[in-house]
Amino acid sequence: MQKINFREYLAVATALVIIVAFIHQWVLTF
Repeated sequence: MQKINFREYLAVATALVIIVAFIHQWVLTF
């Protein structure tokens, strides 16, 4: 098993939050 870097996990989590927030904003304005 490959050890996941904390920075990589943090980057992925941040990207997911940004994508979810963007989709939520788009749905609200649509």
